[in-house]
Amino acid sequence: SMDTGKVPDGPARTQWEAEYRTIIDQHRSSPSVVMWVNQNEGWGQYDQARIADEVKAQDPSRLVNNMSGV
Repeated sequence: SMDTGKVPDGPARTQWEAEYRTIIDQHRSSPSVVMWVNQNEGWGQYDQARIADEVKAQDPSRLVNNMSGV
């Protein structure tokens, strides 16, 4: 799981990805958001390029940093 520092399993990934999509939908119109950071720690990261592409597609007006914490 995410709290163990290991790469999450399938159900944990599905849940996390659903949560980040919801967060983007909730906050994408906020002028204080200048960048999305999809995974901010070096542990537990996976599919960084794919997730960054999905975040950018969901909100093309913002920068996306997919390597924070590496």
